[in-house]
Amino acid sequence: MGQKHFSLDETQRKEYAAGVLLDLLHNENNSFSVVLEGADQDLEPLFIHMMAKDYL
Repeated sequence: MGQKHFSLDETQRKEYAAGVLLDLLHNENNSFSVVLEGADQDLEPLFIHMMAKDYL
């Protein structure tokens, strides 16, 4: 069976990541502190993107 290769541009990556994060927040009942610390600091640009799109 062959393999299919594809690539995502930056906008598509952000939208996919936002969907995964929304799923975690909604279905897994995860929560994040208002002040992101440690490894969670990497999520800040994604949260900003999500707020700009009215996802949060």
